[in-house]
Amino acid sequence: RSSSSFHVPIKPSFISYDLDLGQFIVGTYARCGNTIGLHTDTKTCMNKSENRLVWFAEEEVSLTQPNYCSPFFSEMQGAVSARSGTSNKGHSSKFILWIVSSYGPYADSHLHIVSGFDPLSCTDHSFAGELSDMKTLHYPPGLEDLHIEENNKDERYM
Repeated sequence: RSSSSFHVPIKPSFISYDLDLGQFIVGTYARCGNTIGLHTDTKTCMNKSENRLVWFAEEEVSLTQPNYCSPFFSEMQGAVSARSGTSNKGHSSKFILWIVSSYGPYADSHLHIVSGFDPLSCTDHSFAGELSDMKTLHYPPGLEDLHIEENNKDERYM
């Protein structure tokens, strides 16, 4: 076993890993919704600047670097990204981003699927709830962590 620690530019709520970029994904969120503790996808909730994601390699991160992407969805519990398709050079610059949002034992969990996202050029922006290439799937309460794994046959599973 081994371990390491490092500072990141946001307060981590969850961590994942992008196999294509070879980078960690760390996210944090702002609590929004009503007093019962239900998750909601209102524009007000999705446009809070505290809803942040950041991609980084371990050796290239500090309290101030790199810039985070914001705003995203409220009550984010996990996120993963992967390249989508290929270009004429064999790699696509566009990614698919999956984000799960949930809060409390009563409301559905939401799996947000964003196509055509580019985490490498991500800076402060306001896309939440406005992308035409976004789908939201509803699941029972409790969906949280997302991870993509690869087996020895280069097959990937989420």
